[in-house]
Amino acid sequence: MYGNIDDWNKTKNKLTLDLLEQGYTKDNHPEYVKWHSGMHEFEYTSKFLYDSVWEAPCGVMRKGCFTSGYMCYAGIQWRVENNNYNFHCPYRKKECELRHPLLKDKINVGGQCSWHLSDKPYDYDNSAEKIKDERQKLTLENLNKKFGTNGMISCTCCHINEDTCEPYFKYEPYNCINFTKNGCWNGTCWCTGKERDLTLANIYYDVKTTTEYRKGFIVEPVIQIVKGKKLFDSRKAMTDLEMYLKLYPDAVYEKERMRHHIQLHRAKYCDEKFELEVLNIRVEKRESRDLMQDLEDIRDGIEVVHESDKVKKNKADKRNRREKYQKDKQKRIKKEQLKRLEKKIRTGMYKDLDGNIVPLTSELLEHAKEKLKENGIEIREQIGINDLLGDD
Repeated sequence: MYGNIDDWNKTKNKLTLDLLEQGYTKDNHPEYVKWHSGMHEFEYTSKFLYDSVWEAPCGVMRKGCFTSGYMCYAGIQWRVENNNYNFHCPYRKKECELRHPLLKDKINVGGQCSWHLSDKPYDYDNSAEKIKDERQKLTLENLNKKFGTNGMISCTCCHINEDTCEPYFKYEPYNCINFTKNGCWNGTCWCTGKERDLTLANIYYDVKTTTEYRKGFIVEPVIQIVKGKKLFDSRKAMTDLEMYLKLYPDAVYEKERMRHHIQLHRAKYCDEKFELEVLNIRVEKRESRDLMQDLEDIRDGIEVVHESDKVKKNKADKRNRREKYQKDKQKRIKKEQLKRLEKKIRTGMYKDLDGNIVPLTSELLEHAKEKLKENGIEIREQIGINDLLGDD
């Protein structure tokens, strides 16, 4: 697996190298470690890590109960077995001279301090857990001061400033729409303070596609309009939908462009006719239809299809397929049962509950014949050779 012993040693963690140097083996090792057969190295046990104490370069301590996984960066494995695990800074400082030189320029990927195992007793007053608890307490106080609540408000646009522990708003209709299945349920917007229209609706639009029918010298345009397509799978609050359209006016077209990306690609590079238009974008509680406009489009040679009709047809087809499958399944089961009854009558034997092959009793024989007769199957009585020859 490895070219030489030096290559093998480079892949091992510091804990493994130290234990091997002390004469330990995978079958004989201290209780606080375990042998990882897949990686061929020692690892600390979960109990040891849970009880361990870690110390930062600034002297802050923390428990090792949240230690899991490790990071490889700058050619180094930052892990507990190498005694250099990179926990996040509990103070969340943006600048610190005690950061590891290889980690100080790293952005948003793990911590930037190299922590080490400490032989000092755990001190809560000088720990990351106390700093976290104080930050949590300050955050709750700021939330109560601003909103009069004992915790976070039910608003996806509300965030906590990591530096000051104060709440702030960043309005994003996309988050409001996806807060729950039907979006945000707040009657009054926390961000704007305005009343919200919670009427459930959706964004409807029409899609017009233009292709060509070619056969020999005949070239004719083929135009189709699919009406009443929905942007979201579930209904959302009216206010959120209106704001979403204002901030993302191209969202509908982008969705259809991705849906028809193959046709658009072939139209651009393969000289195939395909035009895509998104028409009549609107916010409605339910799909509205304009019968006169449909008739006018049909007179102009445009194929008109309503998305809701397609959905209903697909559901009906699926339901019919399921019903047909169930009927066919029952027929197959019944056919197999009749075959087994017929086999029992012809052989005069059957398998009991214990799996033993035993003779068929007269009562069971008559019952099997009646069942077959009810289904239009007649079983001929088998005539023995003695019956043909007679008693002589």
